[in-house]
Amino acid sequence: MFVVGPGPANVPVGSGCRALIQIAGSFLTPFPISGPAAPGQGWSTLSVGIPPSMPLGTTVAVQAIILDPGSVFGWSATNALGLTFQ
Repeated sequence: MFVVGPGPANVPVGSGCRALIQIAGSFLTPFPISGPAAPGQGWSTLSVGIPPSMPLGTTVAVQAIILDPGSVFGWSATNALGLTFQ
């Protein structure tokens, strides 16, 4: 899942894990993972439409979460990124 939130955060979600985006006001979108089933070898692309009403300078926080059978918790997450529309 690709998570887009209104800003950065550091929210505990259990088992020592943290969501690095604001949960309130966020939305999820699924995306496919490609590449070999080996650590660090997966990749994906995601195209999104930006509404023309989006004010320039708007910043959102994004983070990806994937199912990961090799992880102790069964999933892994990226670091969060800030995305500013210019």
